[in-house]
Amino acid sequence: MRNPRFFAHAILLMLIFTAGAATADDCYINGVSTAEPNPDDPLLGTWKYTITIDYDTGSNYGVSHIDLLLDEPDNCLCEDFDAGLAWVATAGYFYNDGDVCQVDLMAMLECKGDPSLDLVEPMLKFEYDEEADCEPGPVGTAVIYIYSFFGPAPIAEPNMFLVDKHAQLACTGEITGVFPGLPCDPVPDATHSWGAVKSLYGR
Repeated sequence: MRNPRFFAHAILLMLIFTAGAATADDCYINGVSTAEPNPDDPLLGTWKYTITIDYDTGSNYGVSHIDLLLDEPDNCLCEDFDAGLAWVATAGYFYNDGDVCQVDLMAMLECKGDPSLDLVEPMLKFEYDEEADCEPGPVGTAVIYIYSFFGPAPIAEPNMFLVDKHAQLACTGEITGVFPGLPCDPVPDATHSWGAVKSLYGR
């Protein structure tokens, strides 16, 4: 089966953050992606993917946004992701830990990466609605809904495909489960060692 196993190779060079950016020693971000048939709104896609991300910035800063890396640069085309993934205007929600605050979340396909973190991989970027009555805090959960006509394929493990930004800090983490099996088949090699990245950023 073709597989959208996200690609970790070369991110070592890409995770050179902007000057002054660093990671908190005790930050945490991890996610799980599940899939189910989507009979309710099949025009969006025959499959509905629910991505649940738990995070703790390890600081007093709330999450600014979360990036989900999709592939190395220049492997899959932006058009592949644009055609294979869909979402609605309110793609999900942020929930603060121990708080009733629920903030609408918007998803964006960023084919050129995240300049604020000097990342150039294609990614999905999840931001909160700044017009909401509250905003994401330091500890919480994001729930995102993505749709596709492509069925689920396993995400390669281990990986570091989640990145959150909080103030001038960043935290990286793993996502497990499944993701739409796009036909462009992002490079399946996920054996790259993250030891050097961890030593650079104290993670």
